[in-house]
Amino acid sequence: MIDTPRLSRFFQIWFGVLLVALWGSALFEPGLSFFVERMGITVFRLSGILLLISSALLFLGKARLLGYSFFRHHKLLLLLYTCYWLLAWAGTLYSPAAKSGQFAVAEYVWYTILALATILILPYFSIEQRKMLFLLVGLSSLLILGYFSAAILLTGADTVARAKFGISAFRDYNVFSRSLILGVLLLFLGRKDSRSHVSMLKLFSYIGLVAAIVAVTVLSGSRRSIILYGPLAVGAPFFLLLIRSQRRFARAIIGATIVSALLLAVGVNVLSQDVINSTIYSSLDDTALQYAANRMERGVGFLTGERADITSRLWRWEAAWDVMGEFSWPELLVGRGTRSFENESKLQYTYPHNFLLSALLEGGVLKLLVLVAFVVVWMRHVLRACCGSSFWWANFLLVSNGLWLATVTISSAEFFSSKQFLLIFVVYAAFWSGTGKVSPQGPGKTSMETAGEAI
Repeated sequence: MIDTPRLSRFFQIWFGVLLVALWGSALFEPGLSFFVERMGITVFRLSGILLLISSALLFLGKARLLGYSFFRHHKLLLLLYTCYWLLAWAGTLYSPAAKSGQFAVAEYVWYTILALATILILPYFSIEQRKMLFLLVGLSSLLILGYFSAAILLTGADTVARAKFGISAFRDYNVFSRSLILGVLLLFLGRKDSRSHVSMLKLFSYIGLVAAIVAVTVLSGSRRSIILYGPLAVGAPFFLLLIRSQRRFARAIIGATIVSALLLAVGVNVLSQDVINSTIYSSLDDTALQYAANRMERGVGFLTGERADITSRLWRWEAAWDVMGEFSWPELLVGRGTRSFENESKLQYTYPHNFLLSALLEGGVLKLLVLVAFVVVWMRHVLRACCGSSFWWANFLLVSNGLWLATVTISSAEFFSSKQFLLIFVVYAAFWSGTGKVSPQGPGKTSMETAGEAI
């Protein structure tokens, strides 16, 4: 058994606070202007700078660098990741939107450095301490986002967090929904359920929290919560229970899903009745509640056939293909440069809303192949880790990566569109084991190399 390397109590608390602030802000800060307006700097940037300085002092003081086994085992993944960003940097040299491309590359390199620093620091925490750190990351993000949503609802939109719609704390209510679900996943990360036994109370608590999130984000107009995020978050434990022969719980989830679907159908039917709608809206004199009601109608509009927003994605994808149809042979190989889509009139100077099309536009076939290889290798690691993992850890891996793939397929400028992917990667690294499995459960060793066996 390899002991966890020791830090003084003060430094453990110090690094713990920095890690919770850093990765908690990756969830609660993407759409909030509150902190930067009052401090002049984001929580993520401030905690990141302090983490880098503290880590440098720690390792310059001859502290041991750990985690070699993790990096060795994932060398192909890390090599592809490095190649992707080297191609992205090279793309800024010939891009018509060079400054925007340079900023995007520099920003994500900064995020990557912080993720690597985190992975090097985590071995100085025991498995139980790591579980507590990420529980605090999830809890802090949920409490902060809940506070701002409540404040917006009570005081009116645009007065607290500069929200655009309804009661979402972010201007982008889809990012708000994803951040909340990731926070819930972290809350359940270290729950003491084995691979073969799941607590029904915890299961229904999880489903209830996800249902509450979907309800809140629908009030803000998020169709994606109903179409993708909610079904993914609820469907993953259902899938796990089925493949692990937990039929009793599978039946329970089926029942809960049917009840939820019936309630949703009733709600949609009510919202589709103009007479009832006019009665509801006329009774809501408060501007914030009136706005929330309007956004809720928008959120379920796709179910009533009143809003077919898939067409907005299709025309972007078609426009991206039209642009690539004009490529010369060199452009087909290396694209038109990083963030070149910002100068494409056919795309109305926006991105294609699909990570594969964006890669083709920016870096051609070369960048696309590197990205596809990265995604395949990453998902192979994820699925392998799920096989022998505890229930809640496998659920985290499936849902978090499912949310991410869904987002970047229909809505993002590129696969690495947010620091939240690196949060998923950092959590994976924190509980990875030398066997390739990740399972925050049970007794065992406590080094980074054997963390998966330890928890």
